[in-house]
Amino acid sequence: MPIRLSLHPSLMRHISALLASLILSVAALSCIAEDDLTNDQRAYQLSQQLMCPICDGQTLDQSQAQISQDMKSVIQEKLESGESNAEIRDYFVERYGEAVLAAPSSSGFNLIAWVMPMLIFGGGLGILSHTLIKMRRNSVTENPEAVSDAIADQHSISEANQNDDDLVPYLERVEHELATFMPRRPGRNKMENVE
Repeated sequence: MPIRLSLHPSLMRHISALLASLILSVAALSCIAEDDLTNDQRAYQLSQQLMCPICDGQTLDQSQAQISQDMKSVIQEKLESGESNAEIRDYFVERYGEAVLAAPSSSGFNLIAWVMPMLIFGGGLGILSHTLIKMRRNSVTENPEAVSDAIADQHSISEANQNDDDLVPYLERVEHELATFMPRRPGRNKMENVE
């Protein structure tokens, strides 16, 4: 039996708008060609994509080590000689190994690092939605009398709120009885004694 998740139409509109904006932003970012960027912008991109070989968890743009400064100079020289970003990344991978890349390549065994977070997130959402649907079904099917009692109580409360005029004589009687049992203090009116 397939699981059907019913969402409010306005929530569905918000979700679809969010997905559409996400897709459009990714498409817009992918449309920026490498040739559209200046050498300084490309050097900055590469310095964010390459790790400092001797620093702990720092990219070239974060590191102040001399080797990072030297690598930035090499990047600038290679950009001026007309090499592409991929060629420059490959140059540093040949010299320092795959560990020099800030993000692992999306091929081979490293593909797991790219796919697993999405699978875990999707699985978590699936488990959460399944649990919520099951809890909702169980609460209705296990105790239908409690649900009908709660609906009846809610209905009687709403009827009582609509019939406030019926309560006026009762409230007046309570006020009168309280006034007879509580001694009056001089200078106070009847309502202050009730409080």
